[in-house]
Amino acid sequence: MLELIGHDGLTGGRRLPRRHRAGKRDEPRRSGGQDGGCWSLNLTVLHAGDVVGQQSIGARDLTALRQVQTGSWLGQRYQRQGIGTEMRAAVLHLAFTGLGAEEAVSSAFATNPASQAVSRKLGYQPDGLDRRLVRGAMVIDCRMRLTRAAWERHRTIPVSIDGLAPCLPMFGIDAA
Repeated sequence: MLELIGHDGLTGGRRLPRRHRAGKRDEPRRSGGQDGGCWSLNLTVLHAGDVVGQQSIGARDLTALRQVQTGSWLGQRYQRQGIGTEMRAAVLHLAFTGLGAEEAVSSAFATNPASQAVSRKLGYQPDGLDRRLVRGAMVIDCRMRLTRAAWERHRTIPVSIDGLAPCLPMFGIDAA
């Protein structure tokens, strides 16, 4: 079973290494205006009790734009086991079912075909290229976009969300 938890710096009583911690509270980081502004939520990924990666989701003006962006990293020894697909499926379920998103965007370096394969498996379509500098060298970043309709066609991993309603205001969404 894969488990995603908010970053509070603790997992099962064990302190996470500093590079795994994003903040001091288990809630989205927010900035910006009244209708959700800009927020990001970084989740620690546990598999069999071990920290194996991080999955993030964020948005700018979600209530108006209905778009989220996702990002992740997964320890190399945990790759090619379906964990990356489960991680992304979990936050996409949160985005589309829990938060009412209409689109999700992501990207991966051209040198990371495994990440691009996860995106394609979940229904993302290519959305252009960007050039970036990483440690002084130019790299190609492949953008991907997933619509709600494509997500619904490609959903195969069961995901459940518990206790979201009281948290919706943290995402800029009225809890009705």
